[in-house]
Amino acid sequence: MSDSQQSISLSEIPRKRRRRSFPSDAQWCVDNKDRLTCKRFVEHHGILVKTKALQRYHNIIKRYLPDMSGQLKSELKSWKQTADWSEFWMKKQIQLARLETRQSCLNFSQTVLRVETSALTGEDEVASNNEQSDGSGTSSPTTPPNASPIVSTCSPWIVSGMDVAKLFAKYKGQSIEHGDSTPLDIGCSLHDILSVTGILLLSRNQHGKRLSSVFGNDNLDKLTDTLLSSTLDTALDWQDCEFLKLARIVNTLSKDVKNLDCVKRDTAMDTAELQLHQLSSELPLLKKAIVKGIISMIAKLPMDDLKDENTLGENELTGTFFDPIFSRIIANPLNKVHLRWSDTMAPETPKRRPDAIISQINQLAYGSSLGFGEAKIQNASKYDLCHDLLRLALFSKECIDMNSLDGCFLFQIHGFGVTFYITQLLHQQIYTMVEIGHLVFPRSINELPTFVNLSTLNTLLHVSDAFWRLCRPARDPSTISSRMIPTHPTLYELISSSKCSSADCTIRFEK
Repeated sequence: MSDSQQSISLSEIPRKRRRRSFPSDAQWCVDNKDRLTCKRFVEHHGILVKTKALQRYHNIIKRYLPDMSGQLKSELKSWKQTADWSEFWMKKQIQLARLETRQSCLNFSQTVLRVETSALTGEDEVASNNEQSDGSGTSSPTTPPNASPIVSTCSPWIVSGMDVAKLFAKYKGQSIEHGDSTPLDIGCSLHDILSVTGILLLSRNQHGKRLSSVFGNDNLDKLTDTLLSSTLDTALDWQDCEFLKLARIVNTLSKDVKNLDCVKRDTAMDTAELQLHQLSSELPLLKKAIVKGIISMIAKLPMDDLKDENTLGENELTGTFFDPIFSRIIANPLNKVHLRWSDTMAPETPKRRPDAIISQINQLAYGSSLGFGEAKIQNASKYDLCHDLLRLALFSKECIDMNSLDGCFLFQIHGFGVTFYITQLLHQQIYTMVEIGHLVFPRSINELPTFVNLSTLNTLLHVSDAFWRLCRPARDPSTISSRMIPTHPTLYELISSSKCSSADCTIRFEK
C-alpha cells in the first residue's frame, strides 16, 4: 500500500471522543443528584462562606443539572425560610471565626517567638560582656523572685517615666485571660474589651478598674495629660476684643428676639447676622469657621426651649443643633472634606453604618474617611451608648490601618452633649483614643449667650485645629503599617449580652 493510500485510510478512521471531565464538586453533585440539596453540598465540601457556597451551588445546578435546576432552586428557597437555615449558617460563621482566630494566634505566636529569640540573644551577649568585665561573676537580679515576668512584643514606650508598652501588654494579657473565662460587661469593662484589639481609651478620671490596677490612676492621668498636650495646641486663644464683640452681638440678639413685634425680631436677626459676618471677615480661618457656624445656628435654632425634648429624633437633633457648627469646624468643601449624616457604610466600615462620616472627595466620588460620629437621643441607655463608643473606636482603628492616617477624629452625641476623641497609632501595637473635649450645645437662641463663652469657644478652636492638623494621611505610610495589628476577629463574642447598669459604667455620658 502506498503512503498516500495509507494516509487516506487513517483519516477515515473515526477518532475516539475525549470524555468530558467535570470539576470535582460538580461531579459529586451529578453523582448524588437524587439526594442533592444545598445543605448536603456545603457540608460535604466544607464551605464556610455563605455567598461563595450559594454562588457555586447555583452555577453547578444551572450548568450541569439544567433539568433539575428549577426543583433544586425551589427547595433552596424553602430552606431559606426555615430556622434551620439561620442556625446552619450561624454555626458556619462561628467555625470560620474560630479558624481565623487560630490563624491570628499562630501569626502572633510566631512574631512573639521571633522577638523573644532576638531579645534572648541580645541578653546573652550583654550577660557575657558583664561576666568578662566583672571579676566577681555575681549579678543582682533586676526582678523580684516572686514577680511574674511580663513579655512585651514591642519596644519600650517611655512616657512620664513609665513604660506604657510594657504596662499595656500586661493589661491586655489580663483582659484576654478574663474574657476567655467570663463574658465581659460592656459597661464596666469597655476599656478591657478595647484593649484586646490594641486600643487604649483615655478619658481623665474615667478609667476602668482593671486598667487602673495595672497603670495606677496617677499614671493614667499623667499619660492622658501628656497626650493631650501633644494633641491640642493650647496656645491658640481668642483675643479679648474678638470675644467681647462676639459675646455682645449674641447677647443683644438674645434680648431683642424676645420682642413680640415680628418685624423687630426679623430686624434683630438680620442685624446680628450682618455684624457676625463683618466680624468673621476680620478673623483667621479657624475662628472664622466658628463664627459662621454660630450664624448658621441662629438660622436653625428655635427661639425657646422645646417643652418635650424626648420628641426629638436623631436626625432632628443632629441636623438642627449640631450640624450648623460641625459642618464648619470639621468640614470644608473647598478642601474637599465633607461631613455626611448619611447613615451609610463607609469603605472602612463594610458591615456597619456610622451615623456620621467625615469623607474626603476623590474626583467625583466620596473617598477615604477622616472621622466618624454616633448620635443618640437623651433617653438612650448606657448600654447603647457604650456600644456606640465601641463602634467608634473600631471604626477609627480600621480607618487608620486602611488609610495610613496620622489620626482619626471621632465624636459621640448624647442628647445635647457631645464628646470629641482622636485616635492615633503612636507606638507599635497601641492605638491611643484620647478624649479631647466635651461640650453642651444650646437648645434655643435664648441659651446661645450661655454657649458663647470663652471656655466653649476655645474648646471648639482646639478641637478644630487638632482635626485639620492631625487627621490626614501620614507622611510615611510605612510607619503606620509597621505599627498596626489586625483587629480581633471575634471581639464581639467576648461581650456579655446582658445590659449593664448605669452605676457600673465607667464612662461619662452627659446629656
